[in-house]
Amino acid sequence: MGWWRTVISEKNAQLIASSQSSEALFASNKEFDALLESIRTGKQMKQEFGINADTEMRVVGALLQAVYGVKERNRIEGYNQQFVRVSFSSDGKIVAAASEDGSIKLWDLDGQEQATINNRYNPNVKKGNYFVSSVSFNPKNNIIAAASEDSDIKFWNFKGQKIQNLPGKGKNTILTSISPDATTIATVNLTDKIQLWKRTGQQISLFSYPLKSVSLISALSFSPDINSK
Repeated sequence: MGWWRTVISEKNAQLIASSQSSEALFASNKEFDALLESIRTGKQMKQEFGINADTEMRVVGALLQAVYGVKERNRIEGYNQQFVRVSFSSDGKIVAAASEDGSIKLWDLDGQEQATINNRYNPNVKKGNYFVSSVSFNPKNNIIAAASEDSDIKFWNFKGQKIQNLPGKGKNTILTSISPDATTIATVNLTDKIQLWKRTGQQISLFSYPLKSVSLISALSFSPDINSK
């Protein structure tokens, strides 16, 4: 049964290594990353056989350290609609939350509401409001973009004033991103396409990816030099 002892030893070593990774993240002041790593390790340990007591203590210890080390910075309350999309500005100073009633709320990190963006009422769309599928920022130029189920991509400033509309460019869109110079917007949709648009509405590029990979795409962003995404 020497092979079995080797397998058990390797499993214990992997779990300890993962716990050490969580501890290192915690020591680097990456408390939330440490929490995620320790949770993954804990779930993995529950699925394994032959885990010894020392390994179990190490895994549980790393998890407890991460759980009690994570601190809540702030909480935004008092809004009675369910949020369906949340996005931070790239400078980390503004948070936008799109709710199921079609509105987008902008807050600073102290929880002070900065603006409310309302999509216009349409009796032919669900409950009369446009469901917002994606929100993205360009803080340098004070621009926020959102795609909604009316198939448009709309642009607002940080005061909540609409400054531009691209009709029909946001159909089935699940993600948006604005280039650093605010001249280009990238979109990902449910029909296996990544598209680049000029602010004028002219399509610049079109990329396709396998439809089965849609669930794997959870973020979309430009590089600082805007030559890649």
